[in-house]
Amino acid sequence: MPHLSPMMWAISSLMFLIIFITFNSTMWWSQRPIFPSIHVTLSQSSNLPWNWI
Repeated sequence: MPHLSPMMWAISSLMFLIIFITFNSTMWWSQRPIFPSIHVTLSQSSNLPWNWI
C-alpha cells in the first residue's frame, strides 16, 4: 500500500465516515435491494477499504 500524506488520510477517513453513516442510515430507513447492490458496486470499484463496513 503506497504511503499517503496526512491530508489524504484525513480525506479518506472523512469519506469513510460519511459513507459508513450514510450506508447505515440507508439500511435502517429502507430495505430495498438497490442499496446493497450500490454498496457492492462501490466496493468493487474503489481502492478504499469498503469491505470494513
